[in-house]
Amino acid sequence: MNLTVRDRLALTLVLPEKGRMIEMIIVDSIISMTKLSIEEISKYQVYDSLSGQTVFNESLTVDLEVDFTAEQVELLKKRFDALDEQGAITKDMVRLYQKVQSLK
Repeated sequence: MNLTVRDRLALTLVLPEKGRMIEMIIVDSIISMTKLSIEEISKYQVYDSLSGQTVFNESLTVDLEVDFTAEQVELLKKRFDALDEQGAITKDMVRLYQKVQSLK
């Protein structure tokens, strides 16, 4: 799956903060694969604005290609289903939601 910087930031809003042990191990593996490095933060000029939004220079960004395992895809789909059920999908999550739903 091809993830933009925006997708990678949105992913942090999708993943649960707590859960069962195996679920959280899978969450940790997703974070390890997709988190922004210090170098990327500097390179893409990522910062938190005064209004609380995370801002970056899109013209400098490079997408990240990741291969999620079946377990990771299942967790992401379940999380999006739960968020959708709660009416908690934000506009920043929509593109990522569509990408995840297209995975087998």
